[in-house]
Amino acid sequence: MMTFPARSSEHACWVTPSLGRLMDRATGRPQDSLRTQSERSLAPGMHFPVDWEPYFNDSMTLLGIDHNPTQNYDHHRQQLTLAFARRR
Repeated sequence: MMTFPARSSEHACWVTPSLGRLMDRATGRPQDSLRTQSERSLAPGMHFPVDWEPYFNDSMTLLGIDHNPTQNYDHHRQQLTLAFARRR
């Protein structure tokens, strides 16, 4: 069984309650679907053009492809958190 991070409203201090619920709805169904998949079913992969996206690798599995939006979200959350912290 694979583990995935907690939902947004449980760990992001800058997320308002309504934004947290929206994020949970947007990410919840894909996360729930991934939890039911075996590691074997997520192992197939293919080539990806690395210049399309900073978090793409030359070869990515389905798990890596599904993880990509999480990496982007965490990247931008960090940017927003740093910007918020500098204003304080």
